[in-house]
Amino acid sequence: MRRLWNRNRRPSNRRRNRARNACKANLNIRKLERRIVLDGTFGLSNGLLTLDFTESSNENLDISESGGVYQFALTEGQWTSAPNTGLTLSNSDKTLNVDPSVVTVDSINIDDGSFVLGLVNIVGITDFGSRSLSIDGVGNVAQSGGASIGVGNLDIIADSVTLNDSSNDFKGNVSINTSGSNVTGNVTLQDTNAVVLNDLDIKGNLNVTSADDMTDLDGATITVGGIATFTAGTTITLANESSDTLTVNSLASFESTGKESIDVGVDDTGDESGATVNFGSLTFFSDGDG
Repeated sequence: MRRLWNRNRRPSNRRRNRARNACKANLNIRKLERRIVLDGTFGLSNGLLTLDFTESSNENLDISESGGVYQFALTEGQWTSAPNTGLTLSNSDKTLNVDPSVVTVDSINIDDGSFVLGLVNIVGITDFGSRSLSIDGVGNVAQSGGASIGVGNLDIIADSVTLNDSSNDFKGNVSINTSGSNVTGNVTLQDTNAVVLNDLDIKGNLNVTSADDMTDLDGATITVGGIATFTAGTTITLANESSDTLTVNSLASFESTGKESIDVGVDDTGDESGATVNFGSLTFFSDGDG
């Protein structure tokens, strides 16, 4: 028997409910965790080792030395460049191993101009010899307890720097910039012997300690937004050339623990050097005596 369609006929309640239930679905909206894994690249050309980072992440880079091989370990991401002679990868491609006995490395550039790396951390006794180290645009530069660094010229742009182990050896000159916005900008440095300061643009406080003499490079510009403390085991000679600039907006303190001379803003003859020197306030100490 053929069933005729009557357009005036309404579907039963049971049929309507069944159709309605078939269209129902549970929709749960859940916010996913924001996780961006950082990958780094590396390259070696004409003695310059470059480590480059481009993504946005809270990645950290640990630096150490083992058996004369320098190690650069990412805490989360991986190195994506292909390994080569003297440049090998380990720990699931998280650690870059650089053997300076196999390849020529004169200088190291950690290039992170967008402040991708949250922390560059010295985690072991690491001696780069006379090789220069440049760290460009990271959150913080620090070292773990018992870790030390030996390096030629040191050039850092970061939010803060804490390299305060008594075994650190800055064999060249030191340049640091922490003048970025929304940062504390504090810097602490300690050298096992003499230290030579180059351009320093410090937003917060500066604390520099050397076991031997402390000098600055000719033409150096040192600017400190907060308190500056300069402590040397022997002599302190700063702003002794007319091309030098030494500005501390708050208290500037100079101390020679070895009771030796402190010369700031004067030349070799004891006359004014003609350098630009400005302090909020000033104290001199020799072996703790004012």
